[in-house]
Amino acid sequence: MPKKNSIRPKDEIAEMVEAYIEENELKENEKLPSERFLCEKWGINRTTLRNALARLIKEGVVYSVRGIGYFVAEKKLIRNLQDLRPLVEIVKEQGKELTTVVLSSHLVEADESIAKRLEIQIGERVMELIRLRYLNGTPSLLEYSYINQSFTKGIEDCDFNTNSLYDTLERVYQIKPSAGSQKVSISYATDNESKLLQIPEGTPIFFLRGVTYSEGEQHPFEYFKSIIRSDNVKFFSTLRRKEEF
Repeated sequence: MPKKNSIRPKDEIAEMVEAYIEENELKENEKLPSERFLCEKWGINRTTLRNALARLIKEGVVYSVRGIGYFVAEKKLIRNLQDLRPLVEIVKEQGKELTTVVLSSHLVEADESIAKRLEIQIGERVMELIRLRYLNGTPSLLEYSYINQSFTKGIEDCDFNTNSLYDTLERVYQIKPSAGSQKVSISYATDNESKLLQIPEGTPIFFLRGVTYSEGEQHPFEYFKSIIRSDNVKFFSTLRRKEEF
């Protein structure tokens, strides 16, 4: 027999707060009603409400201003795991601003891990591109790209502070990303990652890793890793039932 009241009170109230935001069409940075109002509305005590709001703060749904109250946080960037479009295009579509700082862009010799994923020999030269991506001024994504240089001679000289990697690949090298595979997992920010992303060390983060293929190519041209703040980005995927023949 399932246990009754298996949902913890703070989780139930957190869902009610989110529903209230949607039903009342509260916009980003708009103030929520007072704690007293919400407690009386739902017949709950202030401790339970505060616990629920603390959870929503961690999830990036609301934020608090000391002495004033709680506000609706800016919406997270929504990433479709099946979308291969450039990030700048996805961000613009959702009304956000993307800026990029290139931390490293140079040729390196492929180690065993990179060589295996790019299906090349250990020691072959690849371009290592490390970028810190800002969403509306907040450092949100730390991205590592390793590009097979046999497809892209001279790409290490391109300026990716202002140019999109995928746009450059298509425009200059006629490489159009058309397929790929990736894995998503939860990790925890290291000391270096926490400093770059401006979050406490040990904060849960998304970790993506995968490869990308171009049209008509059997071998991947890119191996990538992404460390992503979970309070600024969320993922979804479209599920389809496999057709039976």
